[in-house]
Amino acid sequence: MEELERLARLEATGDITEAEFEVLKARVLEGVITEEPAPPAVGQEARSQQTKEPVTGTGSGPPEPDTEDLAFEPDEAESVEPSHEDSESKGTKPSRISNRDIDVGNEIAGEELSESSDFSFGDLPLAARVGFFVGAAVLVFLVVKPDPHVLESAGCSRSNEKWQCSGADLTDVDLTDPDLADVDLAGADLTGADLTGVDFNGVDLTGAVLKGAVLKGAVLYGVDLTGAVLTGADFTGAVLYGVDLRGLDLSRTNLSEVDLSGASLHGADLAGFNLAGLKLSGLDLTDADLAGVDLAGADLTGVDLAGADFNGADLTGADLAGAVLTGVDLTGAVLAGVDLTGAELADADLRRLDLSGAKTSGANFAGANLSGANLYGADLTGAYLYRADLTSTDLTGTRLAGIFYDNLTSWPADATPPPSATPTGAPPGYVEVDFWPAVDRSSCVARSLSVMGCLVSGDFYVDAHGRELHKYVRESVTCLKVVDYVWKCIAYVPD
Repeated sequence: MEELERLARLEATGDITEAEFEVLKARVLEGVITEEPAPPAVGQEARSQQTKEPVTGTGSGPPEPDTEDLAFEPDEAESVEPSHEDSESKGTKPSRISNRDIDVGNEIAGEELSESSDFSFGDLPLAARVGFFVGAAVLVFLVVKPDPHVLESAGCSRSNEKWQCSGADLTDVDLTDPDLADVDLAGADLTGADLTGVDFNGVDLTGAVLKGAVLKGAVLYGVDLTGAVLTGADFTGAVLYGVDLRGLDLSRTNLSEVDLSGASLHGADLAGFNLAGLKLSGLDLTDADLAGVDLAGADLTGVDLAGADFNGADLTGADLAGAVLTGVDLTGAVLAGVDLTGAELADADLRRLDLSGAKTSGANFAGANLSGANLYGADLTGAYLYRADLTSTDLTGTRLAGIFYDNLTSWPADATPPPSATPTGAPPGYVEVDFWPAVDRSSCVARSLSVMGCLVSGDFYVDAHGRELHKYVRESVTCLKVVDYVWKCIAYVPD
């Protein structure tokens, strides 16, 4: 080995003794030292020269080394054999290896450290480098890999950037965080699912099962719920604007504080619901079952409620201005303080109802049954009471100015109604004209059993007073049925 050859040269030049050579040789063979010891430093050479100088004393033998600098403690496992020329001395000659051996060893170790510090990643074999990168990639994947999407965990698939969950089992799943825009949930089972605050924009919920689901504050703007099961669902504070709820079973569903503007509830079963204070304007509630519903303070302006069942419903203080209530059943309903201004109540059953303090100015009660009703303090100014039945009705404090009625209107026995506004109801400068002979019968649209809207025809027609009614062609007039097959279309024209 090259190291042994270098140690041999150092021994030959006298830089190390034979004993030192043997010790270093043994260490090299044992792998303790792997590099050649560095040449002695200048200071060491000086000390070496000093050791060669003769010491004070007798004898001509080789000079004794400086034991202070070169004291050597051999390893316990090693013994230093004295040389032949040292055998004559009284003891084993002290070795010169101690300090020099230490210096040489340190220099060799320093070279090893220096060489190891020059190591680079490129010195590794290709296989080792590939393995390193693979291991690092696996580690990164395990650390940063996101949890699977909740819909993926539920068995949904993703196609063209859209989740397909049709028919999926999503019972009791928490979907409050995921973006559900454009998700296909048709026929999915969402029983008990938490959908609080979810925006269902573009989501298909046809046939979905939402029994007991929580949809508080959810936005279902125009969502298709055809065939969906909503029993027991909680829609508190949700937005159901324009949603079609026709024919759905909404039993035990919580619709508190829900925005149902523009929604269709035609034929919906809302019996017993709490809809107090809700904004329901513009709804289609025709033929809806609203028996026992709490609608106190609700906004029902302009709502079509024709044929609806309000049996026992609470409408205290509700706003029904302009609403259509033709043919409704209001038996036992509470209407105290309700606003029925301009409402359509022709042929309505209002028997024994509490309408005390109600605002009914301009409302149409033609043919309505108000027998036994409480109209104490109600405002009937300008109301239409043609053929209305008011027998046994409490009219104490009722305002009846400008009402319209005919000889078929039934009054309480003790009542003295004011003259009907019909003969003299024209504003100053106007005259009352009956347009019935001049209307286009094919244009008439029924608003109730006794009210319809018609357009004046262009056919030439002059009334008994010489007024050319055909000049008002295509003008709209309201026609009221006086008796069967007899209608009046009263309007006011400039005199």
